[in-house]
Amino acid sequence: MIAVSLLVFSLVSSVAGNCLVGNRCGAGLCCSAFGFCGTGTGFCGAVTAAVYPNRDCRIVGCQAGYCCSPYGYCGATAAYCGGAIAPAPTVANCRVTGCPAGTCCSQYGYCGNSASHCGVVAYGNCGYTACGSGLCCTRYGYCGSGAGYCALQKSLTESKPAPIEGEFQGQATYYNETQVGSDYSTCGIERARSLDEEDQKIYIAALNQAQFDPYTVDGIPSNNPICQKKALVRGPQGEIVVRFVDRCPQCREGDLALNEEAFLAINGELGTGQANVEWHFI
Repeated sequence: MIAVSLLVFSLVSSVAGNCLVGNRCGAGLCCSAFGFCGTGTGFCGAVTAAVYPNRDCRIVGCQAGYCCSPYGYCGATAAYCGGAIAPAPTVANCRVTGCPAGTCCSQYGYCGNSASHCGVVAYGNCGYTACGSGLCCTRYGYCGSGAGYCALQKSLTESKPAPIEGEFQGQATYYNETQVGSDYSTCGIERARSLDEEDQKIYIAALNQAQFDPYTVDGIPSNNPICQKKALVRGPQGEIVVRFVDRCPQCREGDLALNEEAFLAINGELGTGQANVEWHFI
């Protein structure tokens, strides 16, 4: 159970805000697709913060099918496409597009499920993310329980995984899935694919890395059993069911990231782009 109270989350929300919703980052910082300010590729993409202050598509472009507005935002309507047309991303490079479920992106930009694909990338390598309970990490970044895996003795007996059972209190942050920069989510799902069920509205969400990473299987994020797992989320204005299809690298333990449709359903408005929530897996 998360120990931090809703009051603390409220104070953080009022101070920090979500940089996707009107609160620009300071000099030298970039706004990530999850609404957090920082530096490095997780926040700025492939260019440095010095030339990428606000994820401005006039500098970095938009993904295929979107246009860059005169104000530096990506979209597909006339308001966006009446401005400069953004260049399409490089094709056949999974460092741009992501990979389908069951595969990892190699340092050379190709999808696959071998050690050379999954053991050399910072995420998708248990040398960085660790393994689930009772598993050990090989030198190639794969999780397992055999002697070949456990010779390195890197397991979560040393670092207890974040709990995924029970009720959690945290913060939901609005994230823009069109700005994440890849065609596939962490769970290997095409971002354009609808996940709604016939008898129920199922929204999409990203889980914080503390509760997602320890359960990644064989160093392949899309093999994580949390992928496609549902949760009931209660916010200030409503209650919704979400399905986890992504991982929020900047969210803290207990926090979620919701796309615009889901965030509006639990908060009523974008507001600061952050809202206190309670949630549990179902």
